[in-house]
This record gives sequence, structure tokens and C-alpha cells, in this order.
Amino acid sequence: MTTTMQEIAIKANQGFGTVILLSHSLLCNLEGHRTLRYL
Repeated sequence: MTTTMQEIAIKANQGFGTVILLSHSLLCNLEGHRTLRYL
């Protein structure tokens, strides 16, 4: 199976977006727990 550079770039962008979304949700969860702890 041969994958073109464009396909590799698309898959890399999708993976990067997934990582950003996961880290963003983790940060939101941490901030939420922190504010709840202060309340």
C-alpha cells in the first residue's frame, strides 16, 4: 500500500486535532475540579 504525502498530512492533521481536543478537555476538567474544590 502506497500512501501519498497528502494522505499522510491529512492523517497527521486529524491526529493533531484529536490530541488538541483531548488535552483541551482534560484542562477544562482540571479547571472545573479546581474551582469546585475552592467552592
